[in-house]
Amino acid sequence: MPPAERNAIAALGPLLEVEPAGRDVDGKPLLGRDQVYAFVSGTVFHTDILCTTVAVRWDEDPASVKVIDEATVGRRRQCKDCADNGV
Repeated sequence: MPPAERNAIAALGPLLEVEPAGRDVDGKPLLGRDQVYAFVSGTVFHTDILCTTVAVRWDEDPASVKVIDEATVGRRRQCKDCADNGV
C-alpha cells in the first residue's frame, strides 16, 4: 500500500476491534447492538451481514473482516449498499 494511501486511511481513525455478538455456521462474525463491520484498508463501514462487499471479503480474506463498535467508526462513511438497505 502506498504511503499516501496508508496515511489517508490512518486519518480516518483507528479500528478498535470488539468481540462479535456471535458467529454463523461458517464462522463469519455476527453483529450485535452498536457493532459494524470495517476493513483495515477500508474507508467505509458496513451494517448489513448480507452486504455483498462483506460477503466477498469474508470469502477472500476472512481475517480482514473486523467488527468494531459503531461509536468508533471515526471519519469512515457508511457503505452505500448498507445505507440503501436501511440497515
